[in-house]
Amino acid sequence: MKRKICCLVIIISMLAAAQVQANEKKDSASISVIGGADGPTSIFLAGKLEEEPSEEGEHAAEDLYALKTEYVGDASAIGFLIAELTETGYLPQSKGTTFEILSEKEPYGLRILFEEEPEDRDAADQRLMDGGTIMLALVDNLSEIEFIYPLGSQEDSGGRPAADSEGETGEGGDVSYTLCWDLESAEAYLGRNVKDYGENLETFQELITEIQAEVVPGESEAD
Repeated sequence: MKRKICCLVIIISMLAAAQVQANEKKDSASISVIGGADGPTSIFLAGKLEEEPSEEGEHAAEDLYALKTEYVGDASAIGFLIAELTETGYLPQSKGTTFEILSEKEPYGLRILFEEEPEDRDAADQRLMDGGTIMLALVDNLSEIEFIYPLGSQEDSGGRPAADSEGETGEGGDVSYTLCWDLESAEAYLGRNVKDYGENLETFQELITEIQAEVVPGESEAD
């Protein structure tokens, strides 16, 4: 009899835990990565997304560091990293996001394309630099990233001095904005080699803390 009661308690506990997990999944975004290394790869997010980077620094750092990968050529790993950065607010939200792996020759890079222009381009640029810095820290052989999104007009956003940015006119007169973020840009931004932050979880936590505090090492708060 006691054995039956113990088994019943275990089953009820398991059902309760499953219900909690199901509720958590309803509140979070679902992620789909479609494509491969031979061409553009699409990322689809559905559900709850963060408007701003998560304030739970330690938790965010652990989740992101778990996605660390050696090779930019691992399309699945890159896709889930981009999706996690978008879901947690470190990259701008877009109704559609695709990426291309640029690994034919060194330096290895990524081209990330957003389907829509952000409402606040200055805030979006800041997110691109923060998200790009995190990606450079977590992908061992990644050296540069091109972020591209369409523009509603040919007016220049002004860009930021730490990044190489430009407007381009494509076929049919479509205008796009490109922000290039590489190891040199990230080092100028941080005052330190960005790859150092990816060596272990502790140093990566420092990077997340600095990004969330919006204080770059070597600069005073008054700046």
